[in-house]
This record gives sequence, structure tokens and C-alpha cells, in this order.
Amino acid sequence: MAIIVGIVIFSVIILIHEFGHYFAAVKSGVAVEEFSLGMGAALFQKTYKGTTYSIRLFPVGGYCKMPGMDEESANENAFCNKSVGIRLIIIVAGAFMNFVLAVLIFFLLNISNGVPLSSVRQVIPNTPAERAELAAGDKIVKINNAPVHTYNDFAYNLDKMTDKPFELTIIRDGKRLTKTIAAEQTTLENGAQTYMIGIYRDFRTGLFEKNSEYAKTNIFQAGADSFWKLRFWTVATFEGLGRIFTGQFKLNDMGGAIRIVQTIGTVYEQTAEETSGFKEFVAQLQTMATFCAILSTNIGIFNVLPLPALDGGRAVFLLIEWVRRKPLDPDKEGVVHFVGFVLLIAFSIVVAINDIRNII
Repeated sequence: MAIIVGIVIFSVIILIHEFGHYFAAVKSGVAVEEFSLGMGAALFQKTYKGTTYSIRLFPVGGYCKMPGMDEESANENAFCNKSVGIRLIIIVAGAFMNFVLAVLIFFLLNISNGVPLSSVRQVIPNTPAERAELAAGDKIVKINNAPVHTYNDFAYNLDKMTDKPFELTIIRDGKRLTKTIAAEQTTLENGAQTYMIGIYRDFRTGLFEKNSEYAKTNIFQAGADSFWKLRFWTVATFEGLGRIFTGQFKLNDMGGAIRIVQTIGTVYEQTAEETSGFKEFVAQLQTMATFCAILSTNIGIFNVLPLPALDGGRAVFLLIEWVRRKPLDPDKEGVVHFVGFVLLIAFSIVVAINDIRNII
């Protein structure tokens, strides 16, 4: 069951991505030859109004095939015969839909679960926060030079500080103040080590919460926090990519589609063990939804990287064409994308082998 859940979530994210390309193409008058979910042999195919819709054997990707993507075409509705602007919109529409999906999930979760704030609700006695003279109502807006928009930003950046002093910028009664503070290492109930400054953060409950000591959130606050969460996970993803390119992450740290499905399955199993009633079941769904939103953000970012065969690589060629005021040789561009695709597949195979070895 865990594997099925992992495949379903991964497939939904890919489906949303490819639908972005498909929708933008159709609305721009570009012909779509095939819209596929999955790779490999076709399990199901149906042709409707000139487009073949298919489900393929391996649920590790998908594609939206349009004439004129990698070659010249006499078809007036081919991709290559549309303006640079239209082609660029079609190319980035996939990643855009991944971001839309993430924001929508974050918004629904905020409406349901509430929104943790970066404001101080209570200062714990005999802690760094008390010694730094923090007070209830202080809004934390920056840790050193890192901006804080949500509690995610605060917790993520605080974890980097260890026990070294840092500057905490707050807003109190409309005035911006800077406090120097050092976190203390704390052992959590599960034995994990973390750094804390000694505050309870403020919180806004979900719209349907009853009899809570906290105020309720509203759709505007929930919506704004959704975009800030997208920003947070985008920054975190780029930081992770930076560690890969600088050699801080090794091959064993990387994971592909197999690792993703396994990780989703592991999270599902862990939450399923704690599920004994309706509320626990809803909490399990919310956990999987959060994972889906984060993964959708990651896949959207990965696809816009300026690498051949990826959407970002194609976008780079379109920008070059826009600057040059004339198209590049389609055959040469096709070769570049083909070589990039081969290298991407080769890398995916290596990562897949690494995934299988780690699982075993």
C-alpha cells in the first residue's frame, strides 16, 4: 500500500507538470501529438481530436509531445512555428503548475491546520530569550542577514546558528530593534539535538477550530503564508543543489524516482502506525499532502534548471533566439537536447542503481 501511495503522489505531480505544458500549448494553438503519463510501453492509449492520451508502464515521468520541438516542421500549428514568447510560455508552464499545486496545498493546509507565526507568544524564564530581553508580541523579521517571513524561516535559520551569538531583528510596537543572542543546545523527547532560544511562538488556528486559546487565521493570512512557504522551500532546494555542485553531497546522498517513492511510502507507513481514528486519518492525509507540496516545488525547480533536455535548457535556447532576433539551427539544437537527454538518462540510471542498493 505504501508503494502505491508513493506512486500515486509522484504521478499526480508529474501529471500536473505535463498538464501545464499541454494546457498552454492547446490555448496557444500548438498541436499536441501525445500526452503521456509514465514512460516505456503503453498500457492504455486513446486518441481524441488528434491527440493520443496514454498511460505507460513505468510511472517515473511523462511527456507532452508536440511537432516541431526538436526539428523543423511545415505544420503551421507546430511548436517551432510559434513566436518566442508563446514557446517560452509553453516551456515554463509545466514548472509553473508545480508551483501552483504547491501553493494550493499549502493554502488548504493553512485553512485546516492554522498558521504558525514568527511572533513571540511567551518568553521562557532563564533562557537566552529572557536574557536578551525579548518580550511577548515581538515579531522576528531577521536572523543575522536572513529574512524571516514565516516560522519555517525562523526555525531553519536558527538551526544554522549553533551556539554562536547572532543578531535577531524584531519589530516591537512598530519599531525595529536588534538583539544579540546565542541559542542553547537542547535535547528533545525523541533524543534529537537542536538549538533553541527559549520562546513559544504565536499561532493562528484553522478556520474550523473551536474553543482554542489562539485566534483564528483568515484566508488572506493563509494565502500569504502559502506563498512564503513556497519561497522557503524554493530557497532550501537551491541550497541543496548548491551543496551537490560544491561536492558537499555525495552520490549516496542523492535520490531519484525510486528513492522518492520509497520515502513517500516510509512517511505513509510511519503516519499509518499512528492512525486509529478519523482525526488521525485526516492528520495522515495532511502529512502526505505536505510532502506532495514540497516534492512538487522540488520538481518544478529541477525542471527549470538551465540544462539541456530540461525545460530550463530549452528556455535558454529561446532566450538566445530572442536576443539574436533569429532562430537557431533546429537540428543543432535538437542534437544538444538529445545528448543532454542521454546524459540525463544515464545519470538517472546511476541514481536508480544507487537507490536500489540503499534500499537493499
